[in-house]
Amino acid sequence: GSNFQNQPDHIRRLFIARPGRSLVQNDYEGAEAVAVALLCGEGNFRELVKQKVKHHNYMCPKLFPDTFKDLISPEEIQALRPLTIKPRPNYKDIIKRCKESKVEYDITKKTIHGYDYGMGWRTLTETVLKGTEGRIVLSPAQAKSFLGGVSAEFPEVRLFQLRAETAAKEFTPIANLFGHEIVFCKRYTSSVGRTAISWAPQSTVGICMILAACKLQDYIEAEHRDWNILTITHDSGLVDCPEDEAVECSLKLAECMDIEFTSPIDGWKYRIGVERQTGKNWGKYHEKDNPLGVKVQ
Repeated sequence: GSNFQNQPDHIRRLFIARPGRSLVQNDYEGAEAVAVALLCGEGNFRELVKQKVKHHNYMCPKLFPDTFKDLISPEEIQALRPLTIKPRPNYKDIIKRCKESKVEYDITKKTIHGYDYGMGWRTLTETVLKGTEGRIVLSPAQAKSFLGGVSAEFPEVRLFQLRAETAAKEFTPIANLFGHEIVFCKRYTSSVGRTAISWAPQSTVGICMILAACKLQDYIEAEHRDWNILTITHDSGLVDCPEDEAVECSLKLAECMDIEFTSPIDGWKYRIGVERQTGKNWGKYHEKDNPLGVKVQ
């Protein structure tokens, strides 16, 4: 078989619910970012999670100030902090501009995600090149500048990375947020270091979704519900159910996905949010292009 997880939207639209039934998809909201925030301690990265501001919405104006110059001055962008962005009167306009500026928004997301896991400038350049199908070629200076900008805002993330790299070098255990441990026994290389950095947050999120699927399946069997788990991805689940039970199914899946984590650094507690969606096909809802797609509830 092929990878059923990472299908593009135009392919997902081909997965259609049977007559009288609906598809329910629940996604964890920024799950890996929350895991990193729990693992790295206090700082701007965690503060954005607390404020429920997506990291790429915060960083996009900082990396691409010219795109936002009619909404916020370069001086204001430079002074922007996690506690000051949301109270701005034009906060919603800034977020809207982020989403509309698709190239800048996508590059910002790739940069932050890559930085969280120790990505170097060469890999960032390749990732952007591949993601844009060759349309965007970052120069070495641009890639270094983007990663440097993120590093300046979130130095606490680098401390989390150093702890993981040191553990990999010294063959000592690295634990995820469930307390599961791994020991890297290979000779240390930069590739091993990046794997060590990414293991704790990524394995935490993956286990969350597996546990949620097990809980939902137990409920389906115990209560004799006519629901079918079609697939789980790294941070989401897709379920088929009768049309008139879609909301109930979505709420139950959200309940199964709910879990509170405690930071091993300082005891801070947080729950990863869940976004609920229902529709008649697996593609994203769009008022004109795909009105039957899964729509946020």
